[in-house]
Amino acid sequence: MTGQDGGAAHGGDGDLAAEVWRALYDLFRAQFERHLQSGAEIGLTPGDLKGLLWLAPGEPVSMRALADQWGSDASTMTWLVDRLEQRGFVARRPHATDRRVRVVLLTEQGERARADLLDQLYRPPPAFTHLSRAQLRALAALVPKLTDGAG
Repeated sequence: MTGQDGGAAHGGDGDLAAEVWRALYDLFRAQFERHLQSGAEIGLTPGDLKGLLWLAPGEPVSMRALADQWGSDASTMTWLVDRLEQRGFVARRPHATDRRVRVVLLTEQGERARADLLDQLYRPPPAFTHLSRAQLRALAALVPKLTDGAG
């Protein structure tokens, strides 16, 4: 967030930053229901949906790496992968160089389901239709500044 002088937010701008963040968070929270509904339409629980969206097409990931990424234990990850595998969305395979390790990868069906879900989720919320082209451009210019420091 920048102050009136274009510099980094500080001093009284902290209140403004908090106000803007609350508004953005409320927007994201409202859209989360749409996110969950998109998964529910194809029979996915919130955990299933997260699993499907976190896996990248053509990129096998070890069960341990998935558990670490999610801050989960191995048994929870096994349960989730079992569910996705039963639906035909993922497959387990031996690791390319270490046969003791199992990797998870999206199947063709999983890739299609993931692509369809992302297509739905990437549609802008209705509120965006009320923004002018100039407002959308301004927002588009700000988002990279917000994501550059995220992490």
